[in-house]
Amino acid sequence: MNVIFESTIRSSGEKPNDWYIELKYLDNNTIKNSTSITEYEKDLNEICTKEGILIEANENKWIQDSNITSEQYAQINSQMRKVQGELNNVTDD
Repeated sequence: MNVIFESTIRSSGEKPNDWYIELKYLDNNTIKNSTSITEYEKDLNEICTKEGILIEANENKWIQDSNITSEQYAQINSQMRKVQGELNNVTDD
């Protein structure tokens, strides 16, 4: 399968909350910047709905800028685990 999205974790400062995810849809270079995992999920779903696509995990390439601090990464990772846990609870019901 081809990579159709690039999700880049970027820093906008040094504080734990100073980060965003740049979501890029490679077919038409649509770019959305999300400041939370919830917003990122909404943006990804919006593009997929508009384009009529259902993506697999390996079609979304994750990149992390070298200046992301360990605190920023920990915060992002924590938010992602929370969303994943919520998704698992929904599918287990």
